[in-house]
Amino acid sequence: MDRADLNKDVTAGKTIGFGVTAASDITLEGGSASGGSFPLNGNLMTVAAVSDFGRLTMTGIANSTTVDPGTNNVEVMKFQLVATNQDVKVSRLHLKMLGSINSSDLANFQLFQGRDPGRFDRRFLGR
Repeated sequence: MDRADLNKDVTAGKTIGFGVTAASDITLEGGSASGGSFPLNGNLMTVAAVSDFGRLTMTGIANSTTVDPGTNNVEVMKFQLVATNQDVKVSRLHLKMLGSINSSDLANFQLFQGRDPGRFDRRFLGR
C-alpha cells in the first residue's frame, strides 16, 4: 500500500500522481517476482487549499486528583469541546484508565452538558 502526506503549506493547483515504472521497482517478500504491464499509473489528482477545515479543540481540562473509595456523585473530569469552522460530530469519547484502580471499581459514568445529562445518547454511557 502506498501512502503520502502533503505538507500543510502545499499550494492549490498542484497535480499529483502515483505510479510504478517497472517490475524491478517492486520488492516482494520471499523473493517472488512481480508481473504485469508497466509502467503502471494511477489517476492524477489536483491539490485544493482549504481555509475553513473543521477543527475540534478540548479546553478547560480539569481532573480530580483524589477520590476517596466509596464516594458517589464525584466529578472526575471536566472539559469543553469547541468546534470551529465547520459543524463537528463527536461519535466517540475514549477515556483511558491509568493507575492502580480496578476497572470493577468504576461504574455508572454520566456525561453532562451543564447540569443536564439528558442531552446525550445514554446508550454510550456507563458500564
